[in-house]
Amino acid sequence: MSIIKNILYGFVSGLTEFIPVSSRGHQGILRCLFGIETRNSFQELLVHIGVLLSVFIGCREVIARLRREQKILSGSSRKKYKSVDNRNVFDLRLLKTATVPMLLVLLLTIVTRKMDNNLLWIMGFLLINGIVLLLADYTQHGNRDSRTMTGLDGIVIGILGGLSAFPGISRTGFISAYTAARGADGKCILNWSVLLTIPAILFYICLDLAGIFSNGLGVLNFSVFVGYFMSGVAGFLGGYLGISILGVILNHYSFSRFAYYSMGASLFSFILYLIS
Repeated sequence: MSIIKNILYGFVSGLTEFIPVSSRGHQGILRCLFGIETRNSFQELLVHIGVLLSVFIGCREVIARLRREQKILSGSSRKKYKSVDNRNVFDLRLLKTATVPMLLVLLLTIVTRKMDNNLLWIMGFLLINGIVLLLADYTQHGNRDSRTMTGLDGIVIGILGGLSAFPGISRTGFISAYTAARGADGKCILNWSVLLTIPAILFYICLDLAGIFSNGLGVLNFSVFVGYFMSGVAGFLGGYLGISILGVILNHYSFSRFAYYSMGASLFSFILYLIS
């Protein structure tokens, strides 16, 4: 790919990792448009690292707060710190409860990667994603936080997040739709959705490394490396912007625009399938 295509691929990958329209679905569409039959594990690794950095920088205050709380709970910093908000404890509990089922469902990625370049599968999952987001706009919203969420909620959140193993299903979209329907506060939904990206991206980084060890780096010269590196940088920028956009969405509890966008992308995938 040219430098421009690499930058576009990385930026769209990072952006759609957080706005609820599916990163993997858009990656599949872009690969089809660019005439690429298979993903490159090294490029994917750099993009995922860029997205992961965007989470650590974009949510550094929340992460620092939860790390501080974890130290207090572990007893290593009880004398130095004093917990003032038990929401931190419940946030940690909810995230930990959701992480295990999410990673277990994400194991389906090993099988579903065969769907990544299949425009008909992408079309179907994007349509489902759009319908779920549209339904979320008709649910009752509230101001609940993790203190009123149950362990079962955590398990459901994890399972829904893991469904992003299917190209066209958005992890942040499904998590946001469910927690909004449960009456969660927009800021809480943002934190849960984005922070659960960390274990998900770490999972994909492991898959990328496995792919590199299995298949090598492929054709890699200076110009190719620069293109892949720019994909990673663009992934970081797209991810950082995506977190900001997701915050605006959840602040206004409006998923309809992205629901219609997902449906439009589904139709575009079908047209692209007919043309190709």
